[in-house]
Amino acid sequence: DGISVTSPAGEIKLREIFGIYASSGNLTSSSFDIGSPGNFHNIIWQPTAQPPDTGADSVKFQIATNNDNATWNFLGPDGTLNTYYTTSSSNINAVHNNDRYFRYKAFLSTASTMWTPNIADVSFTFTSSCVPPGQVIFTGLANGNYDINITHALYQNYSSPVNIGASWQAHEAV
Repeated sequence: DGISVTSPAGEIKLREIFGIYASSGNLTSSSFDIGSPGNFHNIIWQPTAQPPDTGADSVKFQIATNNDNATWNFLGPDGTLNTYYTTSSSNINAVHNNDRYFRYKAFLSTASTMWTPNIADVSFTFTSSCVPPGQVIFTGLANGNYDINITHALYQNYSSPVNIGASWQAHEAV
């Protein structure tokens, strides 16, 4: 729907045809399973600044959560269908608390079809009984080698290779 995720791979941009970008588009994420009903805290995306020629609020999001992984009602920061998260690190409305599954919908637009906004990274913070603060769970990983990279402005960066060889395992970053 007017979106490209292939150039460069993984970034969300407006679709380009012969040097002209689509004026708008949207993308719905896959479902994220946080393991049990939890509380959602912030939605974060990078980069936070977009080219000025794309116009105000050229990147915005809505969030949907549920406990059945099937019913998706995308809502903004006031808990309605009519608003959008327009600032990275925004607090997620408490209407989503006590749900297990999470999706976001990204909306991109531009005031000038010579320019596109782009999103290189989207994340959200949450707590649940399965994943207390400071922990993360990855489900559905195939056996193999992965790299863990942890960064936070207030802490030392951490990187480590991990070999997944069992259906459940833990790795402690120290």
